[in-house]
Amino acid sequence: MRVQIGVFVREMETTADTVRYYMELALLKPELERGRYYFGEKEVRDFQAIVQLKQWGFAVKDIQKLFNYKLRSGCGTAGVLVFAQNMLQERVRTIDREWRSLAGSGMGFWRIWQRWNRC
Repeated sequence: MRVQIGVFVREMETTADTVRYYMELALLKPELERGRYYFGEKEVRDFQAIVQLKQWGFAVKDIQKLFNYKLRSGCGTAGVLVFAQNMLQERVRTIDREWRSLAGSGMGFWRIWQRWNRC
């Protein structure tokens, strides 16, 4: 597969602005030939990874860190998986701290939900 941005955007069900943003951040690195970008299987895999990582709660800056680590340590290394696991564990710890802080504020989740959900 080797396609230009329009086809890539349609196949990935995204927007050209999103693809360009990821290119700007060096998360996607299509080949540049005669002033046109061509996207291949690597860009498909990278884009799908970005989408999945965002669904798991990774911020774009964290995805950049992960991609940079992968670039430095080599594709397919166990270190990349460990790095990602550590990032996820830190995210879980952060959510847990926020949850405990919320619970300790005297405003438990249920009370906040009830206030917010009033019509």
